[in-house]
Amino acid sequence: MQRTISIAVQMYTLRDVAKDDMAGTLRSVADFGYGGVELAGFNGMSVNELKESLNQNRLALVSAHVGFDDLRDNIDTWCENLKTLGAKRVTIPWISGESLDGDQLAKTAAVVNDLQKKLWDAGIELSYHNHDFEFENQRFDRLIDACPELKFELDTYWAEFAGINSVELMKQLGDRLTLIHIKDMMKDAQSHSTPNPNILEGVLDIKSILNQAINQGVEWAIVEMDIPIGNSIDAVHASRENLRKAGY
Repeated sequence: MQRTISIAVQMYTLRDVAKDDMAGTLRSVADFGYGGVELAGFNGMSVNELKESLNQNRLALVSAHVGFDDLRDNIDTWCENLKTLGAKRVTIPWISGESLDGDQLAKTAAVVNDLQKKLWDAGIELSYHNHDFEFENQRFDRLIDACPELKFELDTYWAEFAGINSVELMKQLGDRLTLIHIKDMMKDAQSHSTPNPNILEGVLDIKSILNQAINQGVEWAIVEMDIPIGNSIDAVHASRENLRKAGY
């Protein structure tokens, strides 16, 4: 199989070092062989400084995680910032379970659909990133139905943590799947506070996930470790090396 998916890193993984040295952290990411990043805040940089740093390091801005309330309340500013950065996508990192339940879902969906239209008019795609709680009470399925134009950034770890076969879910999402998060799992992981091993050093079948993403034409797989084992820089470096050695 021809393996053509590009590998990025979610900067949340590197939050402990990026908060003090965003520019240096981006240089390290590029040096490790990542082709792009997904933002989780600017870490003190201005929009123009961030744009310059990304360009200097030849890093694509794959997406940016922007909180639901922040995006809703500052949509015009975010459209301007994202266009300045050259971003083609923005991702809502989570919406509370209560906002996806019962009658609240209709209100939430109305906001999401309005944001989606405004962003699309600005040339930006809107996606949603899941955790595990969306798979309770049919929240995920109901969100899919209530927001027919919304795309999805599937966090394959949290799907698997919730007992969902992520490869089968990817197939079900079809062309609404535009990005994937990959992070590996410790054996018998039962807690949200369980750390994440380096990619391809845990129990998840990351290769099958990546190959399915390639089959579906997903352009980017994004490495994320909510709780890296040891030094976050070393974990991100080792994960890229493991993926490279596996042919990705």
